[in-house]
Formats: sequence, C-alpha cells, structure tokens
Amino acid sequence: MKKTLVSLLLVLVMLMSAFGGAFAEETKVLDMLWFSDGQEGASMQALIDEYESLNPGIEIELVEVPYADLNNTIRNRLNANQQPALARTTTIGEFGPYMVKLDEYLGEDFQDRFVNLTSIIVDDHLVAATMENTAAGVIYNKTAFDKAGVEVPSSIEEAWTWDEFVEALKTVMEKGDVMYGLVVDKTFGRYMNFMYQAGGRCYNDDMTAAAFNSEENRNAIEYFYNLHKDGIVPMGVWLGAENPNTMFRSGQVAAHIGGSWLITSYDKEITDFEWGVTYLPKGELSAVQSACKYLTAFEGSGMEKEAADFIEWFTRPENFNRYLEPNYFITSLVDQGEPSENKYADAFQVFADEIAANESIIVQEQANPIGSTWQSEVVEMISATLADQMSFDEFVQSVDDVINEAIEYAAQ
Repeated sequence: MKKTLVSLLLVLVMLMSAFGGAFAEETKVLDMLWFSDGQEGASMQALIDEYESLNPGIEIELVEVPYADLNNTIRNRLNANQQPALARTTTIGEFGPYMVKLDEYLGEDFQDRFVNLTSIIVDDHLVAATMENTAAGVIYNKTAFDKAGVEVPSSIEEAWTWDEFVEALKTVMEKGDVMYGLVVDKTFGRYMNFMYQAGGRCYNDDMTAAAFNSEENRNAIEYFYNLHKDGIVPMGVWLGAENPNTMFRSGQVAAHIGGSWLITSYDKEITDFEWGVTYLPKGELSAVQSACKYLTAFEGSGMEKEAADFIEWFTRPENFNRYLEPNYFITSLVDQGEPSENKYADAFQVFADEIAANESIIVQEQANPIGSTWQSEVVEMISATLADQMSFDEFVQSVDDVINEAIEYAAQ
C-alpha cells in the first residue's frame, strides 16, 4: 500500500512538472515604442526592471525607434491593427482618438498630477501623461556679464522688458569682450517667444482661420529685424549656416535664446567661461515656448488596463524623479516630490517658473497639429524679411495666407 502511495505521488509530481506551465498565470507582454535624445532610454529601462520585479507576470519591452520614423511607425501599426501597448510621443494630434482614455482606468483625479492639461485632453478625456517638459530661456555668458557689471534678474517678477534686455546686451557687447549680444535658433519655436510676448497669435479663437495679420505680429517681426540690423544678433544664423550653439560655446556671444535641453551638452562642452540661465524678458504678456513629451497607451492592444497601470506608477513623483534627474529634465508634475540635488536645479527652476507663469495662448496653439505643416515655410519668410526681400506688412499677410491654406487643406 505504501509503495502504491509513493508511486502515485511520484506520478503527480511528474504531471505537475510537465504541465506546470498550464497552471501558471500567463505572462502579459507590453511593447513600448521609444525614442531617445540622450540617455533617457537607460533611465526608463531601469524603472521598467523595477516595475517588472514588483509585478510578476508583466513584461514591458522597450522598442527603440528613430525619432524621424516614430510617427510613421505608429501610423503603420494602427493601420495594421497592431497597436503598441505604450509609446513615447511628442504629439497627440492625429493619434489622440486611438489612445486609451486613462481617466476611465485611473479615475478623473489622475489628471490633477499634471501641470498643463491643454494638450492631453481629447474629447474631455485624458489620453496621455506628460513626461518631461522643455522650455526656451536665456542662457547667458556669466563671465562676460560679470566683466561688464551687468546683473541678471533673479526672479520672474524682476524679468527685464525687451528694451531693457537690449540695453543689457549692448553693455555686455561693449565691456564684456564678446562680438554679439544674442543668438537665436533658426526655428519657428524660438521665434514664438518674440511673437507671443508681443501679444501675437497664429489662429483665431476656435482655430478655424488664421489671425497672424495683426499689429502685434507686425511689431514682433520689426523687433526681431532690428536686433539683426543693429548687430546685436548675427545675420549668419538666420541668413547663413552659422550654428548658434557653436557660437555661444566659443564665447563670442553674450546670450543664447535656446532651450532647457542644451544644459547637458553645455555642461560637458563649455570649459572656457562660466554660464547660467536667467528669465526671458517680458513683453505684453509673459510667454515662453515650451513643449512636452508624452507617455501614451493605445486602444486595441489588448493591454489597455496594464498600460494604464504602468503609466500611473511611472508618474508617481518618487518614480518620475528617478527618470528626470539623471537627464536634467524639467518635471511636468504638480507635486515635484523631494527637491532635486542635481547641480543645475536652479537653472531648471528658472525654466519651470517660466512655464508656470505662461499667460499667452501659446500652449493651446502649439497643440494644433496643423502647425507642423506650415511652420518651416514661415521660417524662410522670416529669413526673407531679415534680408529685406519682404516688408513687415507683406510678411504678416503672407504668413496669414499660408496658415489659412493649411487649415483648408486639413479640412478636406
């Protein structure tokens, strides 16, 4: 009898060993489309590894895609009904209707985590979590400013007017041993700072037509033109092939209206002078061109709840900061968690203050996906105006026409 029981037990052990997989919970695999500007992929992978250890049965595969191919990859996956579970994106736009309504899984209060909701609400539903923020600002040659005896504003309330900014730059050019006062990246994004600060805009209130032909936008292009004609900004960036980053790094320029993403490269590459970050001047409005990257989930992946759960965990401040801080990113959370200890915390606080003080409709207008279809053409129009090939009045009317054409084409 005893031998029979032992034999039965052995058979049971063998059966359980052979068919153990059938009794185990099936592992759920989520793919995350991802692009990297720097080392942030490694930061995300470390968090994924921790999440998987806390959630047995969940695997998240980071699928690296070149940024230039990202939107096409998402389109192709959607068209083939092979939706990714998760994706890091820079736009909601056309993909918004295909994204998981996170509030349906995480509750309506989940949206209260984020500083700015304008771009992540589609049809009254939260469809993405904002990841890192970026913002434009004034990166300045502290050595040159100190030599010239010019102090920069220490708070957003003390920000210069644009005229005061010009006077400060002229003083640094004269006494600070630099050739130029300012460089501005040749992008519509950098020009936006001048335009919105002047009270200008691109669209009417419901974005059904252009509103570019205005006195405010005329004033903005005239101001930008005069910066170049007065020799404060070198013509070589907007009318040639000069690289503004290279010019600033060389010590030729007092200040650079660039972006928060430059901090890590300037940290490594500038060794001949001290530099810092200060507040953009304030015009008619306080306005700063900023942008977000987004973490989204897609309907139809079969992993909607699991994807939403990961997004919730990732955007807890204690986890989110471990992604942000090694990469010198600006938080997009209302609750910033424990204060950062990185050496550029003060610089990033300047950018964060500017984002929080935004008074213009810049965020709303930037969220309009039509912008990507006309902005490069407008950059060339700005260059033509600086080269005296187009008057200020012709410029604002021509841009108005281009925007209206883009709106009409999108409506077809």
